[in-house]
Amino acid sequence: MSADPQRIDVSVPCPCEETEDSDGNKVATKTDHLMSDEQGEFPIGSLNNWETSVLESEMGQPGFRPVPQSRTCLRRLARHRLQGR
Repeated sequence: MSADPQRIDVSVPCPCEETEDSDGNKVATKTDHLMSDEQGEFPIGSLNNWETSVLESEMGQPGFRPVPQSRTCLRRLARHRLQGR
């Protein structure tokens, strides 16, 4: 904890917006992710190998339930709250 805390703006990036790579190719996506977009897809192009493996393992667990689309992309919702929308 800081002895002299400062107020700063918080930026919350949303991977939901990463739809293309640097060459303009569509990135791979997974469905049923907590941070999926309105179409139910979550871009995984920026994830490294272990992150992708963990995601696949967790989504394959018994009892895994997809997130209702009305609750997708929590980071985007958080960003809107931070911006006062």
